[in-house]
Amino acid sequence: MVVTTNVLKSAPLLVTKEAVETGDVRALVVNSGIANAATGKRGVEDAYRMQALAAETLGLETSEVAVASTGVIGEQLPMAAWKAASGTPLPL
Repeated sequence: MVVTTNVLKSAPLLVTKEAVETGDVRALVVNSGIANAATGKRGVEDAYRMQALAAETLGLETSEVAVASTGVIGEQLPMAAWKAASGTPLPL
Protein backbone atom coordinates (compact mmCIF):
# COMPACT_ATOMS: atom_id res chain seq x y z
CA MET A 1 0.00 0.00 0.00
CA VAL A 2 1.27 3.48 -0.90
CA VAL A 3 -0.24 6.28 1.16
CA THR A 4 0.27 10.02 1.37
CA THR A 5 -1.88 12.79 2.78
CA ASN A 6 -0.20 15.35 0.53
CA VAL A 7 -2.39 16.77 -2.25
CA LEU A 8 0.67 16.88 -4.54
CA LYS A 9 1.82 13.38 -5.42
CA SER A 10 5.29 13.10 -6.92
CA ALA A 11 5.99 11.15 -10.09
CA PRO A 12 7.90 8.39 -8.24
CA LEU A 13 4.98 7.95 -5.86
CA LEU A 14 2.52 7.54 -8.74
CA VAL A 15 4.75 4.98 -10.48
CA THR A 16 5.37 3.06 -7.25
CA LYS A 17 1.68 3.06 -6.37
CA GLU A 18 0.93 1.47 -9.75
CA ALA A 19 3.70 -1.13 -9.30
CA VAL A 20 2.46 -2.06 -5.83
CA GLU A 21 -1.12 -2.41 -7.05
CA THR A 22 -0.35 -4.41 -10.20
CA GLY A 23 2.82 -6.33 -9.47
CA ASP A 24 5.00 -8.12 -7.01
CA VAL A 25 7.64 -5.51 -6.18
CA ARG A 26 11.06 -7.10 -5.86
CA ALA A 27 13.36 -4.07 -6.24
CA LEU A 28 13.55 -0.39 -5.39
CA VAL A 29 15.43 2.18 -7.46
CA VAL A 30 16.31 5.30 -5.47
CA ASN A 31 17.45 8.76 -6.52
CA SER A 32 18.77 11.33 -4.07
CA GLY A 33 19.30 15.01 -4.83
CA ILE A 34 16.27 15.77 -6.99
CA ALA A 35 12.82 14.78 -5.72
CA ASN A 36 11.16 14.58 -9.15
CA ALA A 37 8.11 16.24 -7.59
CA ALA A 38 6.14 19.07 -9.24
CA THR A 39 7.80 18.18 -12.55
CA GLY A 40 4.72 17.55 -14.69
CA LYS A 41 4.42 15.06 -17.53
CA ARG A 42 8.18 14.90 -18.05
CA GLY A 43 8.67 13.95 -14.39
CA VAL A 44 6.24 11.04 -14.74
CA GLU A 45 7.96 9.93 -17.96
CA ASP A 46 11.34 10.10 -16.20
CA ALA A 47 10.04 8.02 -13.27
CA TYR A 48 8.85 5.36 -15.73
CA ARG A 49 12.27 5.49 -17.46
CA MET A 50 14.02 4.97 -14.11
CA GLN A 51 11.74 2.01 -13.45
CA ALA A 52 12.38 0.51 -16.90
CA LEU A 53 16.16 0.96 -16.71
CA ALA A 54 16.30 -0.69 -13.30
CA ALA A 55 14.06 -3.55 -14.45
CA GLU A 56 16.23 -4.13 -17.52
CA THR A 57 19.44 -4.08 -15.46
CA LEU A 58 18.03 -6.54 -12.93
CA GLY A 59 16.20 -8.78 -15.39
CA LEU A 60 12.79 -7.97 -13.91
CA GLU A 61 9.42 -6.82 -15.21
CA THR A 62 8.80 -3.09 -14.77
CA SER A 63 5.89 -3.89 -12.44
CA GLU A 64 8.43 -5.48 -10.08
CA VAL A 65 10.35 -2.22 -9.55
CA ALA A 66 9.32 0.59 -7.21
CA VAL A 67 10.75 4.12 -7.63
CA ALA A 68 11.72 6.60 -4.91
CA SER A 69 13.31 10.05 -5.09
CA THR A 70 14.22 12.63 -2.50
CA GLY A 71 15.73 16.07 -2.81
CA VAL A 72 14.98 19.40 -4.45
CA ILE A 73 11.37 19.85 -5.57
CA GLY A 74 10.56 21.28 -9.01
CA GLU A 75 13.77 20.33 -10.80
CA GLN A 76 13.92 17.82 -13.65
CA LEU A 77 16.06 14.69 -13.31
CA PRO A 78 19.23 14.62 -15.44
CA MET A 79 18.17 11.40 -17.17
CA ALA A 80 21.19 11.19 -19.51
CA ALA A 81 23.51 11.07 -16.51
CA TRP A 82 21.17 8.75 -14.63
CA LYS A 83 20.98 6.35 -17.57
CA ALA A 84 24.78 6.28 -17.92
CA ALA A 85 25.15 5.38 -14.23
CA SER A 86 22.30 2.87 -14.02
CA GLY A 87 24.07 -0.24 -15.32
CA THR A 88 25.40 -1.46 -11.98
CA PRO A 89 22.89 -2.35 -9.27
CA LEU A 90 24.10 -2.03 -5.70
CA PRO A 91 23.03 -4.67 -3.19
CA LEU A 92 21.60 -3.58 0.14
